[in-house]
Order: sequence, then C-alpha cells, then structure tokens
Amino acid sequence: TNDPGFVGIGDGDADKKEGAVPADFVPEATSPLKGAGTSDALYDLPATDFAGAARGSPPTIGAFE
Repeated sequence: TNDPGFVGIGDGDADKKEGAVPADFVPEATSPLKGAGTSDALYDLPATDFAGAARGSPPTIGAFE
C-alpha cells in the first residue's frame, strides 16, 4: 500500500486513536517512515524532532520522530 502510516491520516487503525486529528502527521509505530531516513546529509540534522523528541539512528523520515 501507499499509506505512510500517519496517526491522523490514511486508512489504518491509527485514524481511530484517541486525540488524533485529521492532519496529524506523526508516524505510527508501524509506519514505513520509522527509521527509514538517513543521517548522511549535507548539513547536520537537529538532535531533536519538531516536537522535541530525540532523533533515532537512523532517523524517521519527516518532522516527527
């Protein structure tokens, strides 16, 4: 499927999570985005994501870890 596994978007069970909003772009635990990024960038990645959570290694693709 092409479902990126965001908490508030797609056709997975996450759409039914309490507190999820239609534009919640936080990846689900089972999202293919989790750990699919690279830290081999031309510039240093921030140590934390948009919400202040520590980035994993390899990082998750997107603004949220």
